[in-house]
Amino acid sequence: MTFISSDSVAYELIAAASSSVSFSKTHEVTSTSSGIECSFNGGCTYAIESDGLYASMLDSANYIQVCGTECVLRTDLSDQSYAVCEMPSLATSYSVENYKVAESVDLAGTIFPEESALLHDGLTVESYESTSNDCEFGMTFKEGHVGVLDEAKIFINFLTSKTPYVDNLEFQGSDDGGSTWTSLHTFGEELHEGWNYIDYRDDDVVKPGYNSYRFAGSESGACRITEYKLHGVEAMAESSDSHVCTPKIFLGTTELTSTTPLNDVTYSAASTPKLLSISPRFGSVLGGTTVTLTGENLLGGATTVLFDNRECTVTSASATEIVCTSDDKPYVPDTPVTKIEIEGLGLVATQGLVYRYVSLWSDTETWGGDIPPMEGESIHVPAG
Repeated sequence: MTFISSDSVAYELIAAASSSVSFSKTHEVTSTSSGIECSFNGGCTYAIESDGLYASMLDSANYIQVCGTECVLRTDLSDQSYAVCEMPSLATSYSVENYKVAESVDLAGTIFPEESALLHDGLTVESYESTSNDCEFGMTFKEGHVGVLDEAKIFINFLTSKTPYVDNLEFQGSDDGGSTWTSLHTFGEELHEGWNYIDYRDDDVVKPGYNSYRFAGSESGACRITEYKLHGVEAMAESSDSHVCTPKIFLGTTELTSTTPLNDVTYSAASTPKLLSISPRFGSVLGGTTVTLTGENLLGGATTVLFDNRECTVTSASATEIVCTSDDKPYVPDTPVTKIEIEGLGLVATQGLVYRYVSLWSDTETWGGDIPPMEGESIHVPAG
């Protein structure tokens, strides 16, 4: 296999020798490349030169890991001499806040106290019947990680009195194993039956990021709720604008060691292109729409834009703007996805912005070649 050297490809050479796996021969190390710098959104390729490693990586139990996350094997770039993988995105406190590199989900850390687990089972039928004057329930994330929150919420069923909750039940965060807690919200008279939300979604609101969260009350009955959810992203507790780590190779649960260490990779803000807007946000399924994407740090090498896996042909590109012409798109019931790759940088942080293919009312093709309905006429839109 022949590789062309670029900023987005690292050439790593390791001695292919391990007690847990046999290779046809040991590769003699002749040179190593410097590490690569990539977008927080990932997308850069990382290559390891070693006879037989690629074949071993085809076993799903074996994998290459970058900063704690699997680096997906690129079978189209790998062969017997090289194992090449595509670097994943890296969710840190910094990258989640500044680039939204990961989609928010219902978080599932370690629940405490143990008997409150039913409050987080998604069924909203059980109640936590703690009658302690100092009650609590919450969750903790793994060491070195935090939950960056978009939302915290509790569900109360059969509310007979607000007294135990109002100006008493607090939502708190801790970064020292629960030795000290920071108050984030105190429930007041607005509390009601059903879901009660603490919202951190607005752009001007600082999202909390703690290793542990809890709801705590000092009066009996303050923790009598039916369900709770923390919605957000579990991320590395790293507030710096860059993060360096050394990739690892695992054969099952065993880390493969080598006489030649793998070179580091760096995720950095300087190498992270950021999308700010798409105009227009809608375009015809017939294609041919001129789309302008504005952002920051968009200029690198060759740029590829995909809307729903359909290429938007780039006609111009600068550090702040990419202009492309959309392709057509046959109807497929899927979720819109925008993917932009810039050679030498990796994937653009699209921040959830999408371009939507639509059938325009004015297109005769929308109506099977007939004239679109006129004012006063009725139409029927079938499900789907």
